[in-house]
Amino acid sequence: MRFVEGDYREPDTFVRLAKALGGATRPLHYLAIPPSLFPTVIERLPEKDGSRRFYTDISTAATGDFAAVFAQAARIYRPYDSALADSYLAAARLSYDFLKASATIKPNLDMFGTGNYDSGSGDFDNRAWAAAEMWETTGEDAFLVDFEGTPKAPKAVADNFDYGDVLNMGSFTYILSARPGRDQTVVDAMTASVLASAERLATRAGGAAFGRAIENYW
Repeated sequence: MRFVEGDYREPDTFVRLAKALGGATRPLHYLAIPPSLFPTVIERLPEKDGSRRFYTDISTAATGDFAAVFAQAARIYRPYDSALADSYLAAARLSYDFLKASATIKPNLDMFGTGNYDSGSGDFDNRAWAAAEMWETTGEDAFLVDFEGTPKAPKAVADNFDYGDVLNMGSFTYILSARPGRDQTVVDAMTASVLASAERLATRAGGAAFGRAIENYW
């Protein structure tokens, strides 16, 4: 373990930090940074970071998540900055159009040692979330059709919220929406699924020593 002392405002500090790291490929280091100096550190660190960076190809799972998040952002920011909201919705539409025109695309993660999160699975949940958020933001029927499916079918609500399955995100946007046009049979079935999940979680938590409702987790 080594301690490198210095002033974050002085470039020499980062030179000595780089020297201390040497040729380490996976160094474990801790920077004690007061909030007032965050901008200074962020500005200087990339110039001294020689670590390799890996970028993946596009994936339809990530594209669906992007469309969903930016559609939601357009909705949230609309009352405060309509121009910014317009730009977010335009980005969401562009991503959604790509999603509609593409079959499932999975990225090559051979160079990664961490988890692949949602990229190695299918993209049904990501597409559904995107459709729900696009419909909630725009009210356009095409997005509602995409979410409800053809033929229309309710989606089961999972007990666990996680990055590996984001379907719940779209399901709750759909269930809680005040927009007209939803199929009431689908709404009723999905609402029942929510209540059933809640009962399971409550029962599980009641029987756990620490009140944990989700099993086999971190």
